[in-house]
Amino acid sequence: MKKLLIIVLLVNAMSCSTEDIVNSKGTQLVSIQYIYTNTEWKESYRYNSEGLLDQVKIPSVYDDKNIEITYVDGKPGELLYYNMGSGRLISRDSITYNSLNKIDRISYPSESF
Repeated sequence: MKKLLIIVLLVNAMSCSTEDIVNSKGTQLVSIQYIYTNTEWKESYRYNSEGLLDQVKIPSVYDDKNIEITYVDGKPGELLYYNMGSGRLISRDSITYNSLNKIDRISYPSESF
């Protein structure tokens, strides 16, 4: 979980401007409001009852999506990408781990849904 959250935060940090607004609750990221040139958008993050990140909503100019995260043994196992408007499954990524419980591979499908 920490690895995935760190990856998300690193990707977001690289695209942040100094005007971005980060909202958190304790150690959980709740939302980030991005301000880039003349465009603004707000990503929101949801957690399950165990405190694990289970959904990221990413509205954008190009493609609004929900990313749902399924867990296996307390670790992210799949990332499911849905179109926010239609609810249609866009893509599914599977995460596998090595014997040290580190991410070994993220499998991307060769075709869209």
